[in-house]
Amino acid sequence: MPAKFKKGDTAYFVESNYKVREVQILNTAGGLYLIKFDNGGGYKG
Repeated sequence: MPAKFKKGDTAYFVESNYKVREVQILNTAGGLYLIKFDNGGGYKG
């Protein structure tokens, strides 16, 4: 399956069903994304 986002894309992440955060896609592999939050934190999943 092709990736829906590419490295460098901007996406939006919904937290707790009320807070929307802007994130940047750092990398994608095997259907998983490495993202960077606007405050500098990151998440892999």
